[in-house]
Amino acid sequence: MLGNLFMNKVENRISSNPQHLLQLAWQQLEAGNLKPAVITCQSLNNEYPQIFEGWAVSSQVALRLGNAEKSLNFIERAITLKSDEGPLFFFKAQTLLA
Repeated sequence: MLGNLFMNKVENRISSNPQHLLQLAWQQLEAGNLKPAVITCQSLNNEYPQIFEGWAVSSQVALRLGNAEKSLNFIERAITLKSDEGPLFFFKAQTLLA
């Protein structure tokens, strides 16, 4: 009981920090922990839809899961938010080639 209460407080504190969620999502992706990465990306994009980096990492997770269509939707959303960010166009090209 006490452990669950502690974990809820930790999760709430983590989810209130978009940079931490973003870092966590990239770490999960790089480690191949795709299911947790999906959950982290969903939290990030639901809580902070204006942060283009969240959509960019979501695109990479979707691509790794073999869902090029979803990956393209996510990267296009990121580009809409930050059209002057060069690496986003690399991610888009990567998705189109998948």
